[in-house]
Amino acid sequence: MILEGVILALVMGWLRGGRLKNLLNLNLKGLNLVILAMAMRYATIFLSRSIDFFFINGGIIQIAAYGVLFLGIWQSWQYIEFKAIGVGSFANFLAIAANGGKMPVSSSALNSAGLTLTETGTHILMNEGTKFAWLSDVIPLPPPYPLTMVISLGDIVILLGVMLLVQNAMQEDSGLVFKNN
Repeated sequence: MILEGVILALVMGWLRGGRLKNLLNLNLKGLNLVILAMAMRYATIFLSRSIDFFFINGGIIQIAAYGVLFLGIWQSWQYIEFKAIGVGSFANFLAIAANGGKMPVSSSALNSAGLTLTETGTHILMNEGTKFAWLSDVIPLPPPYPLTMVISLGDIVILLGVMLLVQNAMQEDSGLVFKNN
């Protein structure tokens, strides 16, 4: 979902008169930690499919990735874009941390999207004991959406923050920090 948001934000930023080259000059603190955290989360997804051990299936890597993410976000907290990303990430973190390090997914939302879930090191099916169910993956994106999935309220807030960041970074007068070039 983030990839589609970035592509849409690039188009919107361009329509607003922004330039792609401005993205290369972006010099925000903590951006490297945000990217590292994303890499840790994606590694958890891929590793959980092939390796079965506590650090992945116990959610420790996923929770640690959120720690790295929050450190990165904090370093640029003065920007509204990072506040949105932080609030959405914290909502997802609450659902994950409260449910054993895995994001609960609604079976009815999966059915609505035409999907099934094989529980992995990152996701579990919701049940009567799920904590913060309203922050879990409960929003289906069914066809005709090209990449059917189930998302959370936190995902939507993160997406809005990322879209604002990309669009605003394309503008030279955005107020974001740029390298002196």
